Amino acid sequence: MLHAAVVEKRGRALIMPGLPGAGKSTLCAYLVHHGWRHLSDEFGLVRPGSSEIFPFPRLIPLKNDAIDVIAKAVANARIGPRFEGTRKGTVAHVTPPDEHARSSEPARAGLIIVPNWSQNTTIEIQAISPAQCFVDMTSNAFNYQMLGRAGFEVVSALAENVPAYRMNYSNLAAAATALDDLATRHFN
Repeated sequence: MLHAAVVEKRGRALIMPGLPGAGKSTLCAYLVHHGWRHLSDEFGLVRPGSSEIFPFPRLIPLKNDAIDVIAKAVANARIGPRFEGTRKGTVAHVTPPDEHARSSEPARAGLIIVPNWSQNTTIEIQAISPAQCFVDMTSNAFNYQMLGRAGFEVVSALAENVPAYRMNYSNLAAAATALDDLATRHFN
């Protein structure tokens, strides 16, 4: 169970692991309104022994400034009420578009992107090694240690067989275009 946002295009999953505040949820909310299917925002469920990622559909939680960013960037976003004063600040939830309700349809891992939102930065995408991908994935997994060898094998297989990149971004449209280009290149 990865701490990752996961979206799908052409049957292939884009896995975005990362720490809180990295921009996973904001990017996920934007992508699902721009041609990607929503699989999960928090939990990337990987079937041991395969590269299948299973949907874990739920609302996409946005925090603080990200709420207004999505409200401005996605005209048809359905954003629920704001809850102020939570331990994460102000939180509101985005409902994925109705056409994403294929909750029993998995996708095969196709790309791993470790996002990092940073204000006023130009988009930068760099390939990362399988070893660095392994570190990023295990640092962002809920049950890796509990699964022992099985967890190691799942993450190792993903790191060895799925192209992985680190992406610094501030502009959602530029990030979406870059991810579409990577998907075109990698999703056969």
